[in-house]
Amino acid sequence: MFYMFMALEDHFDLGFGATADSFRQAADVLQSHEADLELDDLRHLPENYLRRHACELYLKSGIVIVHRSFGIHYGKNDPQGQPFVLVKKDWQPFHRVHTIGVLFAHWSAFIEDNSRHLKLITGDDWSIPPKMREWVALVDASDPQSTLFRYPTTKNRELDKAKSRLKPMPVKDIMPPGKKGGFLFLDRVRDIVKAYRTDAAPMGDVHVALRDLVQTLSHFHLLMRAKLTRGL
Repeated sequence: MFYMFMALEDHFDLGFGATADSFRQAADVLQSHEADLELDDLRHLPENYLRRHACELYLKSGIVIVHRSFGIHYGKNDPQGQPFVLVKKDWQPFHRVHTIGVLFAHWSAFIEDNSRHLKLITGDDWSIPPKMREWVALVDASDPQSTLFRYPTTKNRELDKAKSRLKPMPVKDIMPPGKKGGFLFLDRVRDIVKAYRTDAAPMGDVHVALRDLVQTLSHFHLLMRAKLTRGL
């Protein structure tokens, strides 16, 4: 792809796709070194954040490519100018929209409405895998504004608790027969204050959804760059 050797401002998609590639690749590097980070109970947070941000950027890249390639105005706004995304009935500039579901709805609507035309001019199958909607819905429900994996606390306290590997549990369940225990926190006189169990894969369903979603969006991105932008 020629865009790999171009300055970001010269990219057909304004650099969104190349930046998404970098975030996705960084997440892959972190995953490959998970054994080295075994004692870091929050190591899944940066990996999930990198993939979640890459998904956002891939979708924005696709929207720019579609509007610029086919001369489709952003409402009344120039397709070659500042990019916008349709939020309900209102066109919002990219910097105000971070919700994966909103971006996916805009991105997928064009592909689905024009899948036959796209196949005719490119010779490729542009069908959107049904599972993508499930992944998007799961990511959207957990992290609509890209804050969950960036900060220790957000507006959703239940999800904040879910992302920690340490989960509160009743003291009586700390050492059940035949099961692994957890952790006890004691005060100065050695009275039990709290008990926790360990969660080996906190928010594991979201982690898997992000992994599969970013990989699929990466494939679509390569297809768009190869067939709609001539690699630019």
